[in-house]
Amino acid sequence: MKMNNISILFHPDYLFSGKQNESDMDVENSGCFINFDTIACVRTGVLSLFAVVTSLLCLARILKLHLAHHPQLHHYVVFYCALIECFCLIIHWLWATSFSQLDFAAQYLKLMQFLAVCHFHWVLAARILHLNYLSRSILPVIVICVAYFTIVVSVAIIMAKDTWTECLEPWWLMLSGAEFVTVQLFMVAGIYITRKLDRVNTMQDVKKKQKLDLWSVIVVFELSANCNLAFDVAMKICEY
Repeated sequence: MKMNNISILFHPDYLFSGKQNESDMDVENSGCFINFDTIACVRTGVLSLFAVVTSLLCLARILKLHLAHHPQLHHYVVFYCALIECFCLIIHWLWATSFSQLDFAAQYLKLMQFLAVCHFHWVLAARILHLNYLSRSILPVIVICVAYFTIVVSVAIIMAKDTWTECLEPWWLMLSGAEFVTVQLFMVAGIYITRKLDRVNTMQDVKKKQKLDLWSVIVVFELSANCNLAFDVAMKICEY
């Protein structure tokens, strides 16, 4: 993935000797089955193991949802996207190391999960607060975000280059920047929902659980968005 190339940018051979042999230095193009390299093989093996375990957990969850005929569409979107994302990453890490398009596909699926989680909590809050207009007001924002991410990722996949320059492509910054802005909007919504929940006459346990679920998701996505944006900004700075 794009993070693998950070150490390459600061490799002594790259910075001082002027040697830029991509086939020797790009660990993204190495692995267990193609261009074997011990370090790259261990790296991809460990990452793939985590992805396999995650995909099995997602598959188990999907089966439970279908068996229970779960009515919430958001859950299906999140776990199906997570399952496909794991498959994309496993294939990319083990066999298709030179296809950076799989990185963009995985990033797109992650963003779709984020939007599904945002919409789920917004709709849930609207039901608890008995404010139906909230669930309608967030829908145009979700549609705009989906359209933006779809267009950017589609163009990125079509114009994808080799993994040597993948982390320097502007598409990553466009995606992480939009993700960061969306997460901030979600956090503002979380503050609004929390204040409204405090005024609702309902059981304290219900309100506490709702706020805990909401803010645990916000914190996770906030950390992810900030790390992604910081990394992509650093890559653009290093490019110059």
